[in-house]
Amino acid sequence: MPNSIQDQLTQVLEVHRTGDQDTARLECAELIAAAPDIPDTHFVMGLMIQDSGDHAKAVQLLGRAIRIDPDRADFHDALGVSHVSLGRQREGLRSFAEAVRLAPDNRLAVMHLGLLALRMGLVERALPCFESLMYMGESSVELICLRGQALYQLDRNLEAMEWLHKCLDLDPNHQDAHRYLGRVLMGLERFSEATHCLRVVADKEPNNGRIRTLLGCALLRVGDLDEAEVVLTSAIDIDHSQHQAHAFLAEVQSALGLTDAPMRSYLTALRLRPNDLKYRCKLGYLLVKQGFLPKAEHCFRLVLRQEPYNLDAIAGLASVLSKMGDPQGALALAEPMIEGGADHPDLAHIYAMLCRKLGRSSDAIPVLKRLLNRSRPLQTRAQLNHALGELYESVSEHHAAFKAHKEANDTRPVVFDPADFESHISELINVFDGVKFSLSPIADNPTRIPVLIVGMPRTGTTLVEQVLSTHPEVIGAGELEELAMLARALPEIIGTKTPYPQCVQELGPEVATHLSNWYTERMIAKAGDATRVTDKMPLNFLHLGLAGLLLPNTRVIHCRRSPMDTALSCYFMHFKDTHAFATKLDWLARFYVQYERLMDHWRKVTPLSILDVQYEEMVHYPEETMRRIVDFVGLPWHESCTRFYDNDREVLTASSEQVRQPIYTTSIGRHLPYFEQMEPFRAILEEAGLCVDVKGTLHH
Repeated sequence: MPNSIQDQLTQVLEVHRTGDQDTARLECAELIAAAPDIPDTHFVMGLMIQDSGDHAKAVQLLGRAIRIDPDRADFHDALGVSHVSLGRQREGLRSFAEAVRLAPDNRLAVMHLGLLALRMGLVERALPCFESLMYMGESSVELICLRGQALYQLDRNLEAMEWLHKCLDLDPNHQDAHRYLGRVLMGLERFSEATHCLRVVADKEPNNGRIRTLLGCALLRVGDLDEAEVVLTSAIDIDHSQHQAHAFLAEVQSALGLTDAPMRSYLTALRLRPNDLKYRCKLGYLLVKQGFLPKAEHCFRLVLRQEPYNLDAIAGLASVLSKMGDPQGALALAEPMIEGGADHPDLAHIYAMLCRKLGRSSDAIPVLKRLLNRSRPLQTRAQLNHALGELYESVSEHHAAFKAHKEANDTRPVVFDPADFESHISELINVFDGVKFSLSPIADNPTRIPVLIVGMPRTGTTLVEQVLSTHPEVIGAGELEELAMLARALPEIIGTKTPYPQCVQELGPEVATHLSNWYTERMIAKAGDATRVTDKMPLNFLHLGLAGLLLPNTRVIHCRRSPMDTALSCYFMHFKDTHAFATKLDWLARFYVQYERLMDHWRKVTPLSILDVQYEEMVHYPEETMRRIVDFVGLPWHESCTRFYDNDREVLTASSEQVRQPIYTTSIGRHLPYFEQMEPFRAILEEAGLCVDVKGTLHH
């Protein structure tokens, strides 16, 4: 900018400061007319108009300055002030965030961003602002408590606990400090302590829906989903405007395997708090989980329009782009944040996955090691260690890989009782034995629409579904909960106190036909013009007896794989808690033995048609195996099935990356570098009469 213009603008501001505003504006208007391409002329005029209280006009002038020079932090900060004064909080937040991005040391912009983030409830954005304000000397009890809360939200729980204790030292009766200390304890996975802490607070405020919301959150983290649902529902009954209650209830409903209910709950939370970007991100993650990738992408992009550096949204969008086949675009989002030192486990996890996919594992290994050196919730540590193990394996550091995966599994607070599982399998075999209870179908339903794809996890169920779903007559519905839901609810449906599976002996034809029709209608709703719908929930192998009674014409594809490769792949996978058996090799072995035992039983007694598909045969003889699968489900061969990797359907399971590629053989014999470490698994199988040779082949 020419010095003469700068000098004149300085004089204009001096005139404005003396109180002669009309003269100052007139002189500035002349400068704008003479030099319309100089951004500072519009900026100075905008500041003066803003000072007069005409924020609508100030927005126009400051916007012109930004269009000419978008890289000036003071322009964006001033624009944010006017947006906020006009009640445009989203626009103000965007402007302040951009100002802070351009000039992180601009204290005024940091203060504005912190105050607005606090007002909007965006704690994850407020934390650095709180820290800056405290550095400048602010030390109020409220700010100390808010800093502790924000640290908790960012999983920095030990620091959060320290600040919340400071708050309680200053004010022992500070209710919010007690409230969030309970949540911090929950974040540290000291679940019983957290629940107790929040119950103490709830006792003091028995009619406060907010307290019940926090208690419901604690119960959710404990894993008491039924009570959590009751408590959160009661919180909503007390005060429907409790947006957090709806959001936590959505988490509970999602964990219970529901689909429509959690979506409604998140949307309600957003309606109550439309500026809460955290909820919008959670909605985006739910959309990803349910397979609505374009909608999830839109959701995350909405967040980023308002807050360009929202790490939750960046991680979510990167995950969506990766699943949609754009790893380069995903990496372009994640990498700048990682290089900037972002402390965000989900972002680090997607970054690691992208680096591994793109042959850059060595770039991601130090990032994960750095994050693991900090205090983390146990589940987060497990997720990061599994990702680190995958990176080590991709660069052939097998000892380090196994160690990382073992640390991940040892960290997870999950429980599996092999004796209880064996007892359950015995009950299934005893009930569905073909002698004491006839296995002839009792439901009057001839449908051939459902196709069940079952087996141990990581045995190729996703690949089989991907092949079938490429056929124009097939819809791949993914992993469905319907059969498991029917099994759990059967006693209540029948009206008996006899538990499942014993209660099936009380199941009559009328109720059986009703349940069969209910399941079929849900499949038809997914089918569209297709004549087959696949349900690839692997653990449905537990429910084939019930399926035989309700869905006699259903085809069952049983996916098999070398047990050693299967076990290793399960052990190395970060499953949800329903797969707790996969976290210890002896648990895995005992689960596998019972799985083999039950499948042998179904082959002998079930009326269902079962096709065994060996993963290794699928890999070595793909078209022959594919033709056999298509023929088995009663459809004519279609050439598109051999190009399954071009299928653009959304795949939500851990195998989504693999089924986007042509069939490859590298996963066969994956266990060989880990043969010694896998000895506990092999030994238990051999003890049960399931002998495994050095290549991992099973011999009965």
